[in-house]
Amino acid sequence: MRATDHLEKYGITPRLKTNGKIGLQGVGSLPESAKAEIIAWAKSNRENILQELNPDVKNVLTYKGLPRCKKRHRPKFRPVTGLMVESWRVGRKWILEHLDELEAAGWTRHELLRADRFRYPCGNWGPAFTGRWEKEKVKIEIETTGAIVFTWTDSAGRPLRQKAARIPTLKG
Repeated sequence: MRATDHLEKYGITPRLKTNGKIGLQGVGSLPESAKAEIIAWAKSNRENILQELNPDVKNVLTYKGLPRCKKRHRPKFRPVTGLMVESWRVGRKWILEHLDELEAAGWTRHELLRADRFRYPCGNWGPAFTGRWEKEKVKIEIETTGAIVFTWTDSAGRPLRQKAARIPTLKG
C-alpha cells in the first residue's frame, strides 16, 4: 500500500509545500489522539510520501542543506548630496525668517522644507533644496503670487531669474 493511500483512507490529503514540507490537509478534523498518531506516522514515512508526491525528491530532501547565496551589495541610494544639505541649511534659515509671509502666500512649512525620495529635481522637492541660496549677490523676493524669486547676474553680465512656485495639491 502506498503511503499517500494510507493517509487518504483517514480522509487526509498530503500536499507538498514550496519549502519542502508536507502539509496534511484534513488533520484538523480528527480527534486529538488520532491526529497525533497520524502526524507521527507521516513523520516516520516522510521520504516515502515525498517520493510519491514528487518523483524528483532529491531536490526537495536536500533543500535545507543547500548553501545560501550571498546577498548582492547594493550601494545605498542617497538622493540628498552634501551640496544640497549646505544649500538647505542656508535656505532653511531664510525660509524661517520669512515664514509668516510665505504661509500668508499659501505655502506650508512642509512644502518649503520637504525632500523627496527621487533624485533632485524629479519629484516634490521644497524650495529649500534649490541651489541658488548660497550664490553670491542673489536677491531673493516673494512675489504676490507666493513664488520665491531668485535674481542674480551671471558671469557674462546677463540678469537671470529663477522662480520656485507653489504647486497646489489636490486633497480629497
